[in-house]
Amino acid sequence: MLESINDVLSVVTCVLAVLFSLYILFVVSDRHHGELMKEREDRYYSFYEDLNDDFDDEQDEPYYE
Repeated sequence: MLESINDVLSVVTCVLAVLFSLYILFVVSDRHHGELMKEREDRYYSFYEDLNDDFDDEQDEPYYE
């Protein structure tokens, strides 16, 4: 149990260290997730750009109806 002020300070220090570590883990994983989403978004919209290019090429042909 907690018999002296040193024991209380040790427990508080350990709890704060764990909370700080969890916060750092959250920040790093959130940043990593943001980067992944940015890459996926760029790839997703690149398909639309490719589709627009193909559609424009089809309209430029002489037999487009």
